[in-house]
Amino acid sequence: MTVSLCMIVKNEEKILGKCLELARSFADEIIVVDTGSEDGTKRIAETYTDKIYDFSWTEDFAAARNFSFSKASMDYIMWLDADDTIKTEDLEKIIELKKIEEPMFDVVLMKYAVGYDESGRVTAAFYRERLLRRSKNYKWVGAVHEYIEISGEILNTDICIMHAGKKEQTDRNLKILEKAISLGKPNARELYYYATELYNNGKLERAFQYYLKFMNSDEINPIYVPDACIRLAAYYVKDRKYDEALSILIRTMEFGIMKPEVLCHIGNLYKEKEDYERAIAWYELIFKLLIPKCDTEMHLYELGGFIPCVDLCYCYFKLGKFREAVEYNERAAAFKPDSPIIEYNRRKFREAGII
Repeated sequence: MTVSLCMIVKNEEKILGKCLELARSFADEIIVVDTGSEDGTKRIAETYTDKIYDFSWTEDFAAARNFSFSKASMDYIMWLDADDTIKTEDLEKIIELKKIEEPMFDVVLMKYAVGYDESGRVTAAFYRERLLRRSKNYKWVGAVHEYIEISGEILNTDICIMHAGKKEQTDRNLKILEKAISLGKPNARELYYYATELYNNGKLERAFQYYLKFMNSDEINPIYVPDACIRLAAYYVKDRKYDEALSILIRTMEFGIMKPEVLCHIGNLYKEKEDYERAIAWYELIFKLLIPKCDTEMHLYELGGFIPCVDLCYCYFKLGKFREAVEYNERAAAFKPDSPIIEYNRRKFREAGII
């Protein structure tokens, strides 16, 4: 099993070397497509590969990625961004995966970690199509937030690719999507991402309107519904429209979705209204959910563990149920033992003579 690593880059001289240094431990071929760098990106790439290509930027990420895939010649294609990194144990898993003789899978899903807490623990992740059989001729779709419509035999793995973190916010993606929206009849996915880019650029009123358009559109992909509804609920809460916030969060369940993130936000609504019994009911439901180990939906791990435990500690304490409050504080500590909230609560318990 051989692997072509395909990358698209622009002005990545500060980070590209680290990524390619990791990649050459498993990649049989490295392909770098430059979309208009004005720094030393290509010079750095030349120390790792001679397969460097220029691609005139057309405001279409899928087009650039498809061009990079067209240059691959190995059995499988893997893609990375320049600010992705891979831990040693995950590199070893990729190398072991390559040793499989006559692999039957067409697509390999790997975890994509995109959020971290102050101690470096992963707080947000989802699974992506990361390794693809070249002969299947998979294509990227979407000018921005591009993806591959996968089919065939899919292998789920626990291999994790670490995204380095947020770059400085720009309106690049917003402008690309505005062009798509201006052409008329955008699909539901474009409406969702346009709303999200508006939100990320501080255009909250317009973002609210487009999240509503997304929720009222045809052929909604359910994986985007929880985030859209959480953003809409936050907008309603800002104006103290708690009933509207609750209704939009409940609507996620019309799509067969019951995610910890949504349940946590519903619990928060009742906690704000000091209806602690109802808040507890929603928070505790989180721990009864069966969360898929490998799917393409975003998971915010703190909202499925640490944060509801802290909120349950608070709610039980307000109700005078101190044993349960202490229990949930310790459960929170199991998720995040170095959090100052844990020790603060313990100190309050000691001062009150509870422990």
